[in-house]
Amino acid sequence: MVTRQFYRDYNIDALTFKYGVLGPRNQGFGGIKTAGSSTTISRVTADSGVPHGHPFSPLAAGDILWLPAGGVLPYVDRRVASVTLPGSITVDSAIDLTAGGIGNWYFQKFLVGVTATDGWLFVGDLTEKLLTCRYVTNPPSGTVNFQVQGVIAGEPDMYARPHEVVPDTAMSTTLKDNSILIEGPWAFLRVGVRASADAANNEAFSAELTGRLLSEL
Repeated sequence: MVTRQFYRDYNIDALTFKYGVLGPRNQGFGGIKTAGSSTTISRVTADSGVPHGHPFSPLAAGDILWLPAGGVLPYVDRRVASVTLPGSITVDSAIDLTAGGIGNWYFQKFLVGVTATDGWLFVGDLTEKLLTCRYVTNPPSGTVNFQVQGVIAGEPDMYARPHEVVPDTAMSTTLKDNSILIEGPWAFLRVGVRASADAANNEAFSAELTGRLLSEL
């Protein structure tokens, strides 16, 4: 089984649907460090071998970092809260990377938008697809709503005319969790999320798809 992610601890900020997707893990370049346990991560040195002389050039708020806490495995994840170029970033919770720093780390880009081409994740190589959506904190009022759209490879203007796979669905404010078996010949899927009435809280919404590779059957 493989897992692919749309969202990870996303702060919903709109009453209309936005569509987000997390990219694959990429190798980070350059040494990074913290001063003890901290939410601020700094570059070790200005390294001319790193693009623009620092390791943070590819990063933006919302991206996910995979870091060896204390410089040892296993990797743990942190979400980028802000980027201050060239020298530092802040993350959503403290981590200790040791003063000497670490050089072996990874990142995932997070892209979100409202256009017809935003948020699409390739799923054409998967079967037995299970979508799981969950969140942590209820909005001040109303509900967290999600929808799923799909497209079939080769259809004309496929992104302009997506199929409704799961309609606009209000999640339970008690369970805060939905798992849905996704059926159909979809090449790409996307998950839209919105708050129905008030998006003031940080709901920490996550959505991921698990499935079996067709090549393994």
